[in-house]
Amino acid sequence: MLDQELIRLNKLKFLKKKGVLLYPFKTLYITDNLKNIKKKKIKKKIFVVGRIFNIIKIGKIFFFIIKDFYSNIQLYIKKKNLKKFSYFLIYNNLLDIGDIIYVIGKLFITKKKILTIKVIKIKLLCKSLKVLPQIKINKIGKVFNKFSNVEKIYRYRYIDLIVNNKSKKKFLKRFKISYIIRNFLNKKKFIEVETPILHPIYGGADAKPFMTYHNKIKNKLYLRIANEIYLKKLIVGGFDKIYEFSKNFRNEGVDKLHNPEFSMLELYISYKDYFWMMKFCEKMLYYICKKIYNKNYIKYGKNIIYFNKPFKKISLYKIIDKTLNIINIKKYSLKKLLKLLKKLNIKINKKKKINKNIILLKIFEKKCQKKCIQPTYIIDYPKSISPFAKIINNTVHRFELFINGFEIANAYTELNDPYEQLCRFKNNNYKNIDYDFINALKIGMPPTAGIGIGIDRLCMLFTNSKSIQEIILFPQMKII
Repeated sequence: MLDQELIRLNKLKFLKKKGVLLYPFKTLYITDNLKNIKKKKIKKKIFVVGRIFNIIKIGKIFFFIIKDFYSNIQLYIKKKNLKKFSYFLIYNNLLDIGDIIYVIGKLFITKKKILTIKVIKIKLLCKSLKVLPQIKINKIGKVFNKFSNVEKIYRYRYIDLIVNNKSKKKFLKRFKISYIIRNFLNKKKFIEVETPILHPIYGGADAKPFMTYHNKIKNKLYLRIANEIYLKKLIVGGFDKIYEFSKNFRNEGVDKLHNPEFSMLELYISYKDYFWMMKFCEKMLYYICKKIYNKNYIKYGKNIIYFNKPFKKISLYKIIDKTLNIINIKKYSLKKLLKLLKKLNIKINKKKKINKNIILLKIFEKKCQKKCIQPTYIIDYPKSISPFAKIINNTVHRFELFINGFEIANAYTELNDPYEQLCRFKNNNYKNIDYDFINALKIGMPPTAGIGIGIDRLCMLFTNSKSIQEIILFPQMKII
């Protein structure tokens, strides 16, 4: 135990011996939060709560800075103004930075024009037994942050939120984005639905699931990797405009764009196609941008990304041709593509069955994707890697939206032919075919457009975050 922690623990024991209720539980009267309290009349008696962030002693006078979720304020503490026990707490140095206190006092303005509370009474609500990292700003405005280690920030998010205002603002913006999307969809008469997280058969995406076991029904179950199948069953059931914010789980790697547990928005609308969905997606992202920043663009790193222009559309094959300065990669043989991989120094997982389409995707991922800075729809995907997309006139009705070099969304004109769907499942060697889904398609699913949007990545984009872990409150970490 650190010396400071031992000192704080001894203070706690001392207060307990004195009969102090250390963790009081009664509902407190609070005038308002510290942001709104600043609008109150001077000399008005107020009741506030906050965490101590700074303690300065000048002679026999104390100045505290306390902070709540919304703002901070200065406290002026003088012996003659205090109730007896408050005097005992403060002048025996029983309060520390990090303690949560209840304050009764009156507002006044100091000679330096600082709004301050003249304290009458202080009550200790919770003793902080750990020392908070200190963030200091020098005279020229440079910030010295003792809590800047990325791993510690992710692992101890509760500390990060206390000491780093930027983190708190970032997460508030994230939650606002979810609210804005819901508002946009609800105005368009979409219905928010809920589908199961535990699936007897995993599907809807090519990913490795997390597995569990249900003792009562004696069945293996899987945490969902996607909610697509259940949402389409709802379309079969008669819902025509639906969406779901879901937590999905994939037992795969962790990096700047991936976390095993992640947030998705999926929406489906009957009697529309993927051309309609492109326009809808553009309108929604523009709406988010305007609501968050009141502008038609955002800054991400060094890039300025515009949402008021029609998004670019380009074929998967054409963007590879253009990037590599080659002609018609679509007609390359497997042998020729393997030679190209070697030339480009791109490694591929040899454990998986290699075909032309897997190689094309790998080339796009490594060489082309990063060039899609402005919003870009990649279209004309191969059939074998688009098992849920309808094919019309030999064109796969699928697009993926890339912004600032990473994928944001994936959309289809949904395949609703049950026999074609079953055939594709079998041709792609699906281990677990959901025959109930095929049965639902046989009942009849109307023409439908669907889209899945990665909410974490979208929030990463709109908060100018370098990593997905920055925008997930508690990202997956190794156990220590």
